[in-house]
Amino acid sequence: HRSFCWEHRPQQALQPRPCRDNTCTICLHSVEDKISYKTMRCPACQDAFFHRQCIQRLALHAGISFRCPRCLNQESFMIHMLTMGIRLFKRPPSWESDQEVRPSDQRHSCCNAATCLCLGGREHVETNG
Repeated sequence: HRSFCWEHRPQQALQPRPCRDNTCTICLHSVEDKISYKTMRCPACQDAFFHRQCIQRLALHAGISFRCPRCLNQESFMIHMLTMGIRLFKRPPSWESDQEVRPSDQRHSCCNAATCLCLGGREHVETNG
């Protein structure tokens, strides 16, 4: 890994644009009005703002599927984030390997509503849907 002092660290060289939305695309909290060490922007669409911590957390969980959450650009986004010091991981996304997150093939077997309105009762199941 390359390391840089505070003065000579890589900085995003993006064209200044009027900000329509100053919220982090990942956590939806507000970000600074300018690009800084803690605030980053997507180099492809330049509309997505991120907190450094949020984009690093996304990289940790996304693994080889890491891309801009707004425009879905992968190649230039990954290269730029690597340059900016975001660590990437060569592994499948966590949601593909985590049993709690992975969608289940099993269907729900009964209605849990306080008052079930189904004419067939709580245990009624249709074949299509």
